[in-house]
This record gives sequence, structure tokens and C-alpha cells, in this order.
Amino acid sequence: MSGAVITLNPDKNPLLKSISTCNAHVSVQDMLATLHDNKWNGALSKRVIDGFIFGYDISKLINFIKSYYPSIKAMGAGDKRWLDEGGWMYHGAYLYYDDCPITVGRIAYSPGKGKAFHFRSARANNDRYRNSKWRADSRYYQIDSDDPFKLAKRVSAYCVRFTIDVVASQYYQVIRNCSRDAIYTAARGAEQLVSPLRDADVLQREIENLVNQGVKFVTPEFNKFVEEFQEAKQAKIHEAHRSVPVYLVRVTTWGGVQHAELLSVQNVREHERPVPVATDPLVRLPMTDIPEDIVGKLSVLMVLGVGEHLNTVGMRISENYFWIER
Repeated sequence: MSGAVITLNPDKNPLLKSISTCNAHVSVQDMLATLHDNKWNGALSKRVIDGFIFGYDISKLINFIKSYYPSIKAMGAGDKRWLDEGGWMYHGAYLYYDDCPITVGRIAYSPGKGKAFHFRSARANNDRYRNSKWRADSRYYQIDSDDPFKLAKRVSAYCVRFTIDVVASQYYQVIRNCSRDAIYTAARGAEQLVSPLRDADVLQREIENLVNQGVKFVTPEFNKFVEEFQEAKQAKIHEAHRSVPVYLVRVTTWGGVQHAELLSVQNVREHERPVPVATDPLVRLPMTDIPEDIVGKLSVLMVLGVGEHLNTVGMRISENYFWIER
């Protein structure tokens, strides 16, 4: 498949380890669902940002960060206070993009001793606290300041979207687990046909023996059962031995034209972690150049909800990220 080849960081393991440790990176979809009822429904306020109301000081920091990245968004996090108008006001926020399924960082305002404004991210490595970097709340991942403008400028480089290979690593287990579950589902198909009968294991072996001897059964019901049993058994064998290589596809707009980035990953049933196909580099292609079979599966997945999986087709993991079986 030809297209614009995208160069990735070959050594992303330190970042992945930091993401798994640092508590600043969560699923955007899951967190927004959790906070759905906490969105601001009261009177208009200058401090309503992306559907949430924030304290005066944290609002300044959010808006300073937005001056560098206008498309970045904030959702409520951390300390909050109930307002008489009806709703929660937050003094912290997760930062995210609509087209990236993982939050890129977390900010907070905590007046008192020390510096009041805080930014936390797996990308922000504070060597003063290197010995505590294994803790999720470690200050190794945190940058502090008394000035929200200076902090926004300092951390702006850490507020970019995660690359597609990082997203692949974070969401690999969901497609791996769903694909492996399909083996179990197929195996259960034959068992469920005989489960109403007693001692299903014995009956199943005897039925296989009779079928192999070419026995003709008397009742149409039993002949239908045997036919379905044989089909279910073949489906079980096929599913158990099926290889499932996948693409992680990111749908995006590039130069005003809709494109797809495709990261080719080897058999998800065989590997514990995503293993890119060396001969099939990450590419960005206009949607008109994507092979028809991939476009067809992508069209099917686009009508599914986030987190839904369809065996042999793929899985939707966010608004614009999809696993597609090859």
C-alpha cells in the first residue's frame, strides 16, 4: 500500500512506561461519560470552558494553553465545589483533543504553600524527583509554577496529541481480548447445541463417531442437528486457527482532504504487544486511495458505538480511531 510514509519514534518504550504510571492519561471517552452529569447547566459564565465551569485561576491557565493549541479541550478533574446555581465548579482539568482517545495531560490549581499551578504528564520528567517516578502521583511527572502564563508556555510542547503507535499500544489489549474471545465463542457453538442433553461431552463424542461412520439418522430434527453441529465444529476449528493481523486506522483531515493513517500490526492473537509489520510502514492516504475492503469495514465500524467489536471486521475505539482486521 503506497502513500505518505510517517516516521515514528523507534524507542517509545520509556514513554509507554511513563503513561502507564502517570495518572494524567485516561480514556477521553470513558472520562467524559463519567463526567456527563457534571457538565455546567446553569447560567452563562465567562468561566464555562468546553461545557465545564472552572475556577478563575485554573480558567486562566486553560486559556493560556489554548492560545498555543486552539483545538485542545478541558474536562473537569480533581477538586470541585458545588455552586448554588446548580452545578460543579472545578479547580483542575484533564486536557484532550477530540481526535485523540487519550488525555494529553492534567492541570490543577492549589493555592497555599509553594507554587500554585501544576501540570502533569508522562512527557514531563522532573529529575528532582527521579526516585519517585514509579508512583502514579509522583512529582517526577509534574511541573509547577506561580505564573499560569509562564507555565503554559513551558509545557506547550507536552500538550501535543499522542502519535498513532502510542495509541496502538494503549488500546492493543482491547482488540486482542475481543479477538481471542471470538475463539471461545466459536468453541461454545457446538457445545451449546448439545448442552440441553445430559453428559454433553459423551454425547458429542458419540455423535462425531456416528457421523464419521456415515450413519443416517431417522428423524429430520436430528439430521438438522447433525448438520448444524458439523458446521459449528468447522467454525470452531476455523476460528481457533485464524490469524488476525490488523490495521490501527486514524481518520483525519489533512490539507482540507479526509485522510486515513494506517498502522499495520501483526497477528493480535499471537503477540502480547503490538508488533508493527516491518514491510508495511505507517502511511497516510487520501480516503479515495484506501483499498475497498478496508473502506467497507471502516464504514461498518463507523455506525458502531465506541468500544463495540465485530468479529472479522474490527473495533471502534474512539470517534476517529479504529482497529480493522486485515
